Amino acid sequence: MQKNSIKKIIFFGLGSAGQRHLRNLKKLEKNIIVYYYKQTKKNFVIDKNLKKNNINVIKKYNLQLVNSLNQINSIRPDLAFICNPSPSHIKFAIFCAKIGSHLFIEKPISNNFSKINNLTKIIKKKKLAVSVGYQFLFHPLIKKVREIINDQKYGKLLYGKVIMNEDVRKYRKYGKSSDLLITKKKQGGGILLEQSHDLSSLLWIIGVEPEIIFSKMYRHKYLNFEKGVEDSAHVILSSKKGKHNCIISLLLSSFDKKKEKRLLFFFQKANLELDLIKNNLILREKTRDKVYKLKILRNKLFILQLKNFLNQSSKKKKLDRSSYNNSLLTLKTILKIKKNKLLTI
Repeated sequence: MQKNSIKKIIFFGLGSAGQRHLRNLKKLEKNIIVYYYKQTKKNFVIDKNLKKNNINVIKKYNLQLVNSLNQINSIRPDLAFICNPSPSHIKFAIFCAKIGSHLFIEKPISNNFSKINNLTKIIKKKKLAVSVGYQFLFHPLIKKVREIINDQKYGKLLYGKVIMNEDVRKYRKYGKSSDLLITKKKQGGGILLEQSHDLSSLLWIIGVEPEIIFSKMYRHKYLNFEKGVEDSAHVILSSKKGKHNCIISLLLSSFDKKKEKRLLFFFQKANLELDLIKNNLILREKTRDKVYKLKILRNKLFILQLKNFLNQSSKKKKLDRSSYNNSLLTLKTILKIKKNKLLTI
């Protein structure tokens, strides 16, 4: 691949996530050829509001169809966007890494650790840029929380709580909720994997591998998740730095009508609340509150992540695999949690 040159890009999967990355990519990179390794019969466009439009996605974005892996080997894409169901991520990531393509992999990176070590060896050997779709790591207020914790200005971190509530039936505006990958066992479903942004952000903020103290997963029959797939979870983690231990509670659910995405941290001299729906950060000190407000659309986070990936891919920026390492720790933690029994209600 020529230095500072991105010309050929291939997509695996063009659902709502894949099409968002495609739209953003088309805005940032003008003179590119986009290939599409098509595995489904679906051709429709999904707009920025997650609504289905009966427009042919291949014609709209001038995509070049690819029907075999041999064709990909001949094309040798500069970048590969792997946005198909998570059980297939590693297979296609390894194939593309071997021919030298930089990798953008949708979250979660996989639903198991099979062949991940192989992928890691290849990307290190070939010095590839890799980014995994946890765009909240690029949120300025999450970066601010990480800064506050690392500075230790307010003393030791005593307790934390992460809350995510969202009605699964409102995840998208087309099809049925039972069609969602999150509800499918064979597709790597379940709230822990498919809605792993919050755990990913938490692990990035605390910067250490946690110990799992308690975990409980639930499946509510009326939501129609397949047997063995959790729609909610309660996890208690222990985060240890040196001799200091901090307990953090993680609460995830798929049925609450009120959308909620909050992180709370309690220090010796202050407490902090980050609301990622309102984009407000409140730092409560003994005598005053500091309020940080931010006007930022979620797609801006996708753009920030994509720019970072493109800069690394074109060698304008030093390789940084923190996103990849974070995704591995997130998956490792989730798989530990998933060893426990699922309760059906």
